Amino acid sequence: MVILTTATQPRLTSTGSARSLLPLTPRCIASIPSQHAFRSSQRPPHRSSLAVRTVQESLVEIETTDDVPPGFTNYETLIILRPTLSEQERDQELAKFEAFLKGKAARRVNVTLRGRQRLAYPIRKFTEGIYALYTYTASPPTSQAVQRLLSTPVAGGEFNILRHMTVRT
Repeated sequence: MVILTTATQPRLTSTGSARSLLPLTPRCIASIPSQHAFRSSQRPPHRSSLAVRTVQESLVEIETTDDVPPGFTNYETLIILRPTLSEQERDQELAKFEAFLKGKAARRVNVTLRGRQRLAYPIRKFTEGIYALYTYTASPPTSQAVQRLLSTPVAGGEFNILRHMTVRT
C-alpha cells in the first residue's frame, strides 16, 4: 500500500506576501507492504478449497443441464397485477401465463413474486400493484406472442394486468 500526500508551495508576489497556494503533484511519503495493511485483529481474506470445489461442481452442473436449442434467447417479463386480486385470483392469472409459456415451448421458466409494491404513478386509479417477474428462455416468435397476449385483454374479462414489460437479457 502506498500513501500519497500533496504538498503546497506558496507563490510570492513582489511584496513578499504569499498570495495563493498552488498544489504540486502527489509525492510518495511511505510505502507499506499490503500484508501489513490489516489490523492485528483482522486476518487477510483467503479462499478455502471447499468453497472453490463447490463452485466448480455447480459450474459443471449448470453446463450439463443446459439443454437450450440454438436460436433461443433469455427474456424477462415483469407483470403488474391489480392489488385488489385475491391470492386465488392472482395464482390463476400467473398459472395462465406460465401455461402459455410452456405451450410456446419456453424453457427454464422461473417466476419471482415480488409482492405488493407502491407504483410511481397511479394506473387506472390504483397506487399499488402486485409485481411478478418471469425469467425464461424462448425463441423470438414466442416473445412476440407474449406481447400480443398481454396487450390484448380477454373479451368480457376484467383488466387484471395493469402493466407489463418484456426485455431480452
